[in-house]
Amino acid sequence: MWKAAKKLAGTLVSPWPKNKTDAQKWYDDPATGTIRTKLNDFCLDIQDDRLVINPYSPDKQTQQWERKTKNVIQNRSNNASVLDIADSNTENRAKVISYDVLGTNQHWTFESV
Repeated sequence: MWKAAKKLAGTLVSPWPKNKTDAQKWYDDPATGTIRTKLNDFCLDIQDDRLVINPYSPDKQTQQWERKTKNVIQNRSNNASVLDIADSNTENRAKVISYDVLGTNQHWTFESV
């Protein structure tokens, strides 16, 4: 699960043990082409090479994500770029980045709630 710990713009998003808070609930927004947090409707965004949440900005390509396959999140404007856990780190608060398609550290689990 991902967690956005705060409601502030620029808050880092990190892998975290599963819980049932809104900080770990996300949804696809087909109208904007974004993935948003239920916490405050901010979008997944890449800022300074890290995954963060930010308010929606219509022309910002770093906010354009989609679940391309069962377990991969791909950038809509750059098919070679997916969300990735840097250095295959398995610790909480690991760095999540955008990177070229490579391997299993780029696979995510989704559950309907």
